[in-house]
Amino acid sequence: MRTGKTRVIVEQAARLWRCGEVTGLLVVAPNGVHAQWVEREIPRWIAEDIGTSLVWRSKSTKPQCIDTFLWSRDSGLHVLALNVEVLQIERVQDLVRRFIKIHGGGDRVMIVFDESHAFRRPGARRTRLARGLAKKCAYRRILTGTPALNSPLHLWSQFELLKPCALGHRTFASFKSHHAEFRQQTRRDGRSYPQLVGYRNLEELRDWVSLWATVVPRSQADVPDVLHTERVVPLSPPQRRAYDDLKRDVLRVAADGAEEIEIQAHMLKLQQVLGGFVYDDEGNAHSVDDNPPRLDALVEEVLGTEPCRVIVWCRFSEDIRRVRRALRKAGVATAEYHGGVNAADRTAALRMMEETPAPFAFIGQPQAAGQGLDLSPAAAVIWYSHVHDAIVREQASARASVKGGDPVVLVDLVAEGTLDAGMLEMLHDKRSLSEELVGEGLAALLAGVMNAGRIRVADGELTRYDSHIESTGRHKSLRTHSPEESIMAKRAAKTSTKKAETKKAAKKEPKGPTINDTARAAIKTGQTNVEVLATVKAAHPKAKTTMASVAWYRNDMRKSGAPIKTSREISATRRAAEAKVAKAAEKKS
Repeated sequence: MRTGKTRVIVEQAARLWRCGEVTGLLVVAPNGVHAQWVEREIPRWIAEDIGTSLVWRSKSTKPQCIDTFLWSRDSGLHVLALNVEVLQIERVQDLVRRFIKIHGGGDRVMIVFDESHAFRRPGARRTRLARGLAKKCAYRRILTGTPALNSPLHLWSQFELLKPCALGHRTFASFKSHHAEFRQQTRRDGRSYPQLVGYRNLEELRDWVSLWATVVPRSQADVPDVLHTERVVPLSPPQRRAYDDLKRDVLRVAADGAEEIEIQAHMLKLQQVLGGFVYDDEGNAHSVDDNPPRLDALVEEVLGTEPCRVIVWCRFSEDIRRVRRALRKAGVATAEYHGGVNAADRTAALRMMEETPAPFAFIGQPQAAGQGLDLSPAAAVIWYSHVHDAIVREQASARASVKGGDPVVLVDLVAEGTLDAGMLEMLHDKRSLSEELVGEGLAALLAGVMNAGRIRVADGELTRYDSHIESTGRHKSLRTHSPEESIMAKRAAKTSTKKAETKKAAKKEPKGPTINDTARAAIKTGQTNVEVLATVKAAHPKAKTTMASVAWYRNDMRKSGAPIKTSREISATRRAAEAKVAKAAEKKS
């Protein structure tokens, strides 16, 4: 991220316009980012080539403005910028149809999907609409710094924007079954569902990606290093009491076999306690501690940054309110950027980021301001409260980086003995898999081999180059077979090798106890669900077993007639025995 991919696309659009290949540029980007293309990025790099431009704003874009834009006769490149969220509006769809029709029915249109991970879900309506738009345009581009952070399965629908069957599968069902492993799990109501176990054939997937990609690692793009540090923060006594109470509730709910969504709701409240408050079911915030140590640590980090200009990311609105109050009290000027801020105030916040003298803090929600915006004047990025989505995290953490700039400090505030550490570890694991697939791992695969220029991948960033390269046969001149044929042949060879290995494995000695065996054996010895989970993790470190899985094993054994106690009964029996021993000890004393 932050390696100059927008400039590459803007200058390429200008080159195609000068050659007479393109007369219209259609940009689809997250809300706020789409305006940056027209107001900042395009004038910055190709000001002399710009014709009439239109930025879609739901409240201020009038029919007469649309007509003036569509029928403009100036000779420059016409640019239409839309935010992702409005693709489903009929008025916008009509505007896009007219825009494409005017520019040769799409033959002279370049379409750019900025932050294409917004289209990572194949079944979403916005994704289906985006694929329909892409098919009508002669030149197609996707840009993102996080194409596969949460899951490699997210690659399929993004590459479909470039070309159908780009990754070797015509349907997502085929792609998913080939690259992911699932097993059936049973809910409390008896219904079953497929649970993701892991991924497979990732080397083959990387080969398909390599047909469309060259790689520029972040280290070679003159992007400054990110200096990561963690600031450990204690909990105040009221916070610790509230956290421990909620923690017991979470463990109890999980032990009872609750649905994952119910457990996540309890986990969300745990995270709110770390900020000193809890939301009720109606969305009202109730204070646990008005001045938690986390706020004091934040103020120290902000004032200790040189120059004192920082980005502070907060997950909750109450976090933003408290952070703003604490920083202003300390004499730090602030600007906010989140879902409750209108378009004019958002633009003002970005202007303040560049013009307001230090000390200054840009306070934002990463879901709203964490992607596509240039916040490079900041010297540090501070995560006051964390998010579980690796894409949101990675995008927001890179906002202060810029090519040729100074190193940026990334600070994570971590409450000791809480879920903060677990969330950061989970995010790190997701990033490692993504790096292997479309980052440094792909760079190693492509080093010195292919430079066809279809997509530029910089630290996982995909930038589509020439959509007509395929017809030139440049790839075929490098091989005796087409790349697609080579990969299909490799897949067939791998399948036959697997069959041979399976036959050999059948003759080998049986393996050790499975996760199922370990869990059931531990349950038979009278362990609680928490203890069983610890036993399974110790015996199988890579196991993805959860408390809900353990509860399912216990319930299944009870249904079969085995004399198994519930986890709650075991705990009650132990407490009674401990109380009896304590009472006997008191009598002796």
